[in-house]
Amino acid sequence: MFHWVLRMSAGQDSILQETEHRRFDTDRFVRHRLPWHRAPAVWTAGALTVGSLLAGLGAPLAVGIGFSLLMGGLALLPLRSLARSDRWGLWLGAAALLSGFVRVPMAVRHYTDNCILRHFYPDPERPDSDPVRVYGRVLGFPRRFPEGWQMTLWVERVEHRRKVLACPGRITVWIPAGPETSHGPERPPSPWFHGTRVEALGYWSPLLTYRNVGTYRPMALMARDLHGRFRLKQPTLIWVEQPGPAVFRWLHARRERLRVALARGEARPAGRARPLLQSLWLGDRGEMDPTLDRALRRTGLYHVLSISGLHVGLLAGTLAFLFLRVLPLPRRWAYGLMTIVLVGYGILVGLDAPVLRSVALVGLYLIGRGWFLPVHPMNLLAGLWCVLLLWRPLWLWDWGFQMTFGITAGLLMSIGLLLAGVTGRWRVPVGTLLTAWVAPLWSAPWTAGVFGWWTWTVVLWNLIAGPVVGVLVALGLGMSLWAGLPGSPAVLAGLIGALEPVLDAFVRAAFHPWNGHAVLPSPASFVGIGLLVLTAAVGSRALGSSQWRPVLRWTPWVVSLPLAYGMSRWPEGFSRPVPAGTVEVVLLDVGQGEAILVRDAEHVVLLDGGGRPGSRWDIGTYVVVPALQALGVRHVDALVLSHPHPDHYVGLRAVLEHFGPTRFYYPAGTEVPAWIRSSPVWSRVQAVPLAEGMEFSAGALAWRVLHPPSDYRHANVNETSLVLAVTYHGTRVLLTGDIERETEDRIARDYGPGLQAAVLKVAHHGSRTSTTPAFLKAVRPRWALCSTGMRNRFGFPHPEVVRRLHDGGVRLLCTGEVGQVRLVLSSEGRVMAETFRGRPSRGGSWGYTEFESRPETP
Repeated sequence: MFHWVLRMSAGQDSILQETEHRRFDTDRFVRHRLPWHRAPAVWTAGALTVGSLLAGLGAPLAVGIGFSLLMGGLALLPLRSLARSDRWGLWLGAAALLSGFVRVPMAVRHYTDNCILRHFYPDPERPDSDPVRVYGRVLGFPRRFPEGWQMTLWVERVEHRRKVLACPGRITVWIPAGPETSHGPERPPSPWFHGTRVEALGYWSPLLTYRNVGTYRPMALMARDLHGRFRLKQPTLIWVEQPGPAVFRWLHARRERLRVALARGEARPAGRARPLLQSLWLGDRGEMDPTLDRALRRTGLYHVLSISGLHVGLLAGTLAFLFLRVLPLPRRWAYGLMTIVLVGYGILVGLDAPVLRSVALVGLYLIGRGWFLPVHPMNLLAGLWCVLLLWRPLWLWDWGFQMTFGITAGLLMSIGLLLAGVTGRWRVPVGTLLTAWVAPLWSAPWTAGVFGWWTWTVVLWNLIAGPVVGVLVALGLGMSLWAGLPGSPAVLAGLIGALEPVLDAFVRAAFHPWNGHAVLPSPASFVGIGLLVLTAAVGSRALGSSQWRPVLRWTPWVVSLPLAYGMSRWPEGFSRPVPAGTVEVVLLDVGQGEAILVRDAEHVVLLDGGGRPGSRWDIGTYVVVPALQALGVRHVDALVLSHPHPDHYVGLRAVLEHFGPTRFYYPAGTEVPAWIRSSPVWSRVQAVPLAEGMEFSAGALAWRVLHPPSDYRHANVNETSLVLAVTYHGTRVLLTGDIERETEDRIARDYGPGLQAAVLKVAHHGSRTSTTPAFLKAVRPRWALCSTGMRNRFGFPHPEVVRRLHDGGVRLLCTGEVGQVRLVLSSEGRVMAETFRGRPSRGGSWGYTEFESRPETP
C-alpha cells in the first residue's frame, strides 16, 4: 500500500525519468517477478510463522526439530532445480522454523514467571486488599476518558507489606477524575508523558479475562505484555519523581493544546466529531461514541480508528506529493524529510505498537528509495515481520499485528499488477477504485473471522473513507503545530460542525437493514477467506501474462468478493445447534454482572447483558456478542431486562444492534434505560412491560412472570426485578434477577410449593440479603447458578449463602470460579452441566475479543 501511494502521489513518470540512468531501478526491480531466492525473507517469515503457530498450539519441540531436519535434508539433496541460493533459503527457513518453536515457549514462560503475577496473584479466590506502592516510568501518553485517565507504566520496583520487590513489567494505571484531572478546557495538562518517572499508591486488580467460549484467549492476552492493573482511589496518590525528556514534553504539550482546541470547538457536548478527530489525530479512543464504534465495524471501516498502516501510508503519500511535486526537493532530501516527519508523527500519536510497526516499515522503504537501493517491498515487509516475531513472538496472536502485515502484503502483491498499463491521468482514479475494491478483500478474513460482520457495501465505504481520512490525517498533523494560534479555533469549530451531520447520517446508514449481515466468526472463515484471496492474487498474476491480460487480470478479484461473502457465512451451516428435545441455559461470564441465554433448537432469548457501573467499556461488543457467536447463535428472538441497573443492561445494546431482536421485555413500573432507547435500531423493536401473571412463549419454552405486580413501586430498584419461571416439559428454571429478602418472602408465601424448580438462579449475585432459608425451602432446587466476578471486591457469593445451599444439597456453579456455565435440560427431566474450567487452557480456537479496551473505574 505504501509503495502504491507513493507512486501515485509523487508522479511515477517523473521518478522513472529521473532514475533511468541509475544502476538500480527500484520500480523496475519491483515490477518483475522475483524467484524465491531473490526474496529470502518471505520464505524465512513463513517458516518462522509456522514454527511459532505450532508451538503456540502446543506442538512438542520434537515436531519442530523434525520439520527442520526435513528442510535441511532437502537442501542436501543433489536436485538440479535447487540453486545454491535456494539451498541457503531452505537452511534459513529450517533455522527460522526451529526458532519459532523455541521463542514462543520462552516468551510464555517469561510472562507467567513475572514477579507481579507470582507475588500478587497467588490465590485467585482471595484478592489482596493491601495498598501497594509502585515506582516506574510512563510509557507513551495517557489516554483520557470521561471518568479519568489510563496510562501504561513500566514498573521498576514495588513496596508491599514493608517489602521492596524488584518487579519489572508493564501494567495499566487507572487514575480517576478529580479536581486535579478535570476535563475542562481551561485545566492544565496532566504531567504524565513518556519517560516520566512516577510513584503511585493504589491497589492491584487482575486483568480482565472473561472465561467464555469465544472470549478467552490467553495467548492474545499475553501478546499485550501486560501483567496487571493498578487502580488509584484518588488522583492525588501519584507523584512525579522526575520529568521525561524535553522532546516528549514538547510533544505532550502539542497534544494537550490540540485536545483543548478540539474541546473548545465542539458545538454540542455529546457529539461524535470531536472524539473521532481525537482518535485520528492523537490515537486516543477513550471518548469514542460506542455507537459510532459499532457503526465502523458494520461498514468494514474499523481500521479508521486504529492508527496504523492506513494512516501512515496516506500521510506518506501526502508528504510525497508536497515534497516531490509542489516543492520539487532533491530526492534524498525529500525522502529524508518524509522519514523524519513520519517518525515524529508516530511519537505524537502515542507510540503504540501498530504505529511504530508502520512507521518502521515506511521509514525503511523511504530510506531505500532515497538512496536508490533495490528495496523490494515484500522482502522488506517479510524481514521486518521476522525481526518483530523474534523479538516479541506472542505478537503473532495479536489481530492488529496480523492486519498490519497481512493487508499491506496483499496490496503490494495486487495493486502493482492491476495498475500495469494504466498511465497518465487515469492512474490515480483507477488506483483509488482498485484499492477500495481489493483492500476490503484482504481485510475480509479479519472482518468475518474476528469481528463477525460482513457488508456488501464495504467497497463503497472504503472508496469514500480513503480520501477523507487522508485529508483529515494530514490536517491533524498541521493542526498539532497550529493549535492555539490565531484562527485555529475557528477552523476546528467549522470542521467539527461540518463533520457532525455527516457522522450522524453515517451512523443511520450503517444500521440500515441492507447494510450488513452478522456472521459466525470461526477459524475456518479466517483461513478460508485468506486462502481464497491469496488464490485470487496468484490467479491474477498468472492471467496477467496472457494476451487478454488487460481484462483477465481483474477477473479473479471481481469473482472473489461474492465468494468471500459466501465463505464468511459457510460456518453457519456447521454451527452447533441445540439437539432436538433439549433446551440450553447458558450463564455467561460477564464479570460482576449478569447475562443468561435460554434457547431451544429454533428460538433464542437473552436475559440481561452484563455491564460495569461507572465505566463506558462496551461489554456487549467485546464479550457478550462474541460469546453468543461462539455458541452458534445466529439470531435472537427477544431480549429481557430483569431491572434497570448498569451491570444488567449495558451489554444489551450491542446485542440489540448486532442480532436485531424484535421484542424487548422489561419489568412493569420501570423504564427502559436511555442507553438502550438511544440506539439507532430501537424504533424497530416492540417494547413490552411484564407484570405478574403474564405469560409468553418462545418455541417449546413457556415463560411466566411471578414478579413484580403491575402497580408495584419500590425505592430499591433490585426489588423490582423480574422473577421468571421458565418451564420445559415439567422442568422449571427460576430466574430471580437481583431481588432481596422482602420479595423472596412474598413470593414464597404467595406461591408455596408451586415455586419448586430444578434450577435456581441465585438472586443478587449471591448477596447475603437474598436466598433466604424460607425461599430455598419453597424452591427446593437441585442446581444453583450464580453470576459473580472473579475476585470481586464484594466477596460474592457470601459464605452464608454458600452454606445454605450446601446444607440443602444444592450444587452451586459460579462464573467467578468456573467461568461460563452451560446446562442442558432434556425432555425427560435430566439436567447436564458443562463449565468452562474443563476446557483447554490455550485459546487459539475459541475466537477473539479485546481485553481492557476501556478502563474499569472503581
